[in-house]
Amino acid sequence: MKKDINYFRQKIRAMDFTPLTDEELIVVNQKHIDAVENARLEGYYQKSDSKELFAMLNEERVPLDIQETIVYEWVVSNL
Repeated sequence: MKKDINYFRQKIRAMDFTPLTDEELIVVNQKHIDAVENARLEGYYQKSDSKELFAMLNEERVPLDIQETIVYEWVVSNL
């Protein structure tokens, strides 16, 4: 069953975590940019709904370890 961004936003807001600092958010953004570029080199392109998901993760300042779990659930729900 496909889960939308609002589902994940609600899930994240119910979690207990320390939000990323401004400096950490810069590092996470750079890692995401690098990952997208690497995927493009392999012929994979990010869809607009995935861009929205990553924008929301940054907006909520979600740490990388939690992002990994959310992104995995996002991918599985979109198969």
